[in-house]
Amino acid sequence: MDDIVSYLTRIGAVVVGLLWAYIEPNIPFLMLALFAMLLDCYSAFRLNRRIKKYYPKASADGKLKSSHLSKMVSDMVIIFAAIIMAHLIEKYCFPHLMPMYLPNYVCAVFCVVQIVSILENESSCNGKPWARLAQKIVANKISRHLLDGDDLDQMMKETKAEMAHEAAKIKKAGTNPEAPAPKRPRRRKNPAPVIPPMG
Repeated sequence: MDDIVSYLTRIGAVVVGLLWAYIEPNIPFLMLALFAMLLDCYSAFRLNRRIKKYYPKASADGKLKSSHLSKMVSDMVIIFAAIIMAHLIEKYCFPHLMPMYLPNYVCAVFCVVQIVSILENESSCNGKPWARLAQKIVANKISRHLLDGDDLDQMMKETKAEMAHEAAKIKKAGTNPEAPAPKRPRRRKNPAPVIPPMG
């Protein structure tokens, strides 16, 4: 039993050492990406609170949700893996071109996306002058909170039913022989030109 525990401990130490060897060079990028993601989540929470204040009947409840936190964790794992993968690609696929700074670019692109998302969150449902100016170039995120999933599905079903009903009416009017033919516009006769008297 002791041999098994010792063997598993050594394997665990080797795995941790290998992971740390790839994580350690990218710690600055990982921390920066994590900081940008936390700021985005905080700005989304602030937007949720504002929508709850001004639109009490909206689906926003102004509270933290486990589903949102789980999405944040999954996004964090993906961006961490992307940064580490960029480091491995640069190190093992293009050693003759080093340094290419691929992890820097991956982290920079992610941070730019998060900054845009933060700007969208902070300018939505915000009456300040800078927010109204920002809304001219970024998206407004209020609409996704005004309707929950069930209401949105019901609205889409009603819209599709109305469109199908209108299409059926148009088709029936076009194929029904008893339907009155459309009236042609009457051509107006040009009056004869008036010739002024001579002399």
